Amino acid sequence: MDAIACRPWNKAIPIFYVQNVKGRKGDWGYTTESSKALPLTPAQQARFASDCRAVGVTARFIAKD
Repeated sequence: MDAIACRPWNKAIPIFYVQNVKGRKGDWGYTTESSKALPLTPAQQARFASDCRAVGVTARFIAKD
């Protein structure tokens, strides 16, 4: 099931939502507006969760119907 992904950032900007999928180089594109978040496929969710674990944060997902 596709889902919107987000992660904690810092005290000033507590949540970042994924707006662009990570390419072969670079990073995920982020937004602070949930309305601009891009629904991720299950494979993209797994990659995002893995990248978040690598930097010590927990990925969160909001299911899209």
